[in-house]
Amino acid sequence: MIDAGTARTRVLVIDDDDLVRDTVQAILLKDGYDVEVASDGRELEKRLDASAPDVLITDIFMPHMDGIEVIRNVRDRFPDILILAMSGLGHVENAEGKPMMLEMAKGLGASEIIRKPFRPDELLGVLNDLLPTS
Repeated sequence: MIDAGTARTRVLVIDDDDLVRDTVQAILLKDGYDVEVASDGRELEKRLDASAPDVLITDIFMPHMDGIEVIRNVRDRFPDILILAMSGLGHVENAEGKPMMLEMAKGLGASEIIRKPFRPDELLGVLNDLLPTS
């Protein structure tokens, strides 16, 4: 999928919040990624049918198809896609203080998780850690 040195990493961002989606897109574009966006799981399905990205960044809580369902579907169809799950519901935590839904996302196949709000350098750091180095 990722051809180091020749092609830019293709990222698909799915979030129902326009501000979050547009902000993540701007951060990634500025850092040299090729970015597409989707506003919900239905739109994601159409985009995946057309062309699978290298990385999928998905919110957890969305209408129509939540991020957990997105992760399950993507893992079944495209096991090599790197998935970064994000959520802003930090108050939903388990006994260890970890966000339950994000931990569930990781257990179901998310490659990594990040809690919103995050700084641009945090997002880029997590994303860069996921990608293979050349």
